[in-house]
Amino acid sequence: MLNRAIQAQQAPGSTFKPFVALAALETGTIDDKFTGALFGGISLFGTYQRCWVKTGHGTLAMHSGIVHSCDVYFYTIGSKTGIDNLAFYADIAGMGHPTGIDLPHEAGA
Repeated sequence: MLNRAIQAQQAPGSTFKPFVALAALETGTIDDKFTGALFGGISLFGTYQRCWVKTGHGTLAMHSGIVHSCDVYFYTIGSKTGIDNLAFYADIAGMGHPTGIDLPHEAGA
């Protein structure tokens, strides 16, 4: 049997959004007042990424981006921040590493 909570290796989804915000702020890529005009999606690396709201959220700042869990806001600041910076801060936060608590068969990355 597979305990999906501690053994499955799934994409983090919306739980990763605060780490994207942290990386963007820490690297100075944006400040907490950065706003984006978010109207349904963004084209990144030849793929159109849609928001969960078909028409988009309009113009949002970071607080509203987190409150509304706006995919496109975080795609935008993640793209500006860069994959290496995102990976660096995710690693510092422990993403991909076992928690270190007593969970038998816990998987890391």
